Amino acid sequence: MLARVGNVGSARYRALLSLPSAANMSQRRYAGGAPSYNEPSGQKREKQAWENMWYIGMYGGMVAFGVLYYFKPDRSVRHWATPEAEKRLNESGVPWRYKPSPYSGYPEGIPDEKK
Repeated sequence: MLARVGNVGSARYRALLSLPSAANMSQRRYAGGAPSYNEPSGQKREKQAWENMWYIGMYGGMVAFGVLYYFKPDRSVRHWATPEAEKRLNESGVPWRYKPSPYSGYPEGIPDEKK
């Protein structure tokens, strides 16, 4: 039993010794040796059948998404609640608009954009 444990320890020690050092790691290339991916120079590349469909699908989809996003309806609460709240506050007669100081450049108050 003890001899067996000793062998396991020595196997680990041998495995650690066989690891490459940091100096050798920078010099080692992990390349597969496959032929180059680049096309030979001077030859025109032929398009494959799926490429046009991919371009139309990807870029056409992006354009369609942009157009739909630009023209989507505004369903935010602010869009319909702000005019209703302003109308109710104006009808109640409660002063609710901010009155700036006389030194702010608008001593009479901020002019309404609707007028």
